[in-house]
Amino acid sequence: MKIAFFGYDLYHPCLPLLAERGHEIVAIFTGPLSIATQHIHQFAAQHTIPVIDSKPALVALNKLVDSGVELFLSAEYPWKISVPAELRYAINLHPTMLPHGRGPTPIPWLLLQYPQHAGLSFHKMTDSFDAGDILLQQSLSIESGDNYDHYCQKLIGLATEMLPALFAQIETLYRHAQPQAEGSYWPMVPREQQTINWHDAIEKILKTIRAFGSLGTFAKVNEIEARIFYVEANVLAHEVTPGTILQQNGNSITVAAKDGVITIPFR
Repeated sequence: MKIAFFGYDLYHPCLPLLAERGHEIVAIFTGPLSIATQHIHQFAAQHTIPVIDSKPALVALNKLVDSGVELFLSAEYPWKISVPAELRYAINLHPTMLPHGRGPTPIPWLLLQYPQHAGLSFHKMTDSFDAGDILLQQSLSIESGDNYDHYCQKLIGLATEMLPALFAQIETLYRHAQPQAEGSYWPMVPREQQTINWHDAIEKILKTIRAFGSLGTFAKVNEIEARIFYVEANVLAHEVTPGTILQQNGNSITVAAKDGVITIPFR
């Protein structure tokens, strides 16, 4: 099957899997070369696949269909994709158990508040983001120590497991896809939700840091805003005002929280 892929690096292991199974990836829509697209660009270069790093134009998409492309496969792609009327299949991967968790940043919300909706859904693309009929989905478990990056690794593993099942019966699954119920929409995570409040308990601070993982969590330290990715924490009683710097050296800085201390290592 001829496929046009839309996505960034998160699901890049899907590309060699598709190629190994005899599918032809004729175009890849992604962002400019960066840390978020380097694996996609590398795969494209190795297989001489054209890369389009701008918003997809309907004229170009129609040309792909005219050239024999049967499937648009989208995974963590931020731009709206206009689906040509003659396209046989248009499928998106969404990292929650739809109909819950529609929206642009569902993974932090899963880790912060809604772990019961963790999973991966394959659904039809429509004019509305994340609203198409569901072809295939499978739930995931979120363990107590999981962070953003752990969840992404689980998604990658699940996607490569589910893709063969999808292609084995794609015509039937597409024809009998199930409409979504009302579900829920989760908005873009606000900046304050991604920012540490030193007056919070250690448990809440660590949960926030896990929810954003390699995306980073913001924190104001000594009136300077920093983005942190890892901390060490100790719960202990003290009478120091939260946010107070307790220790600083060339390797780390230690800050008081509501019920303990947080040490931020320098990298």
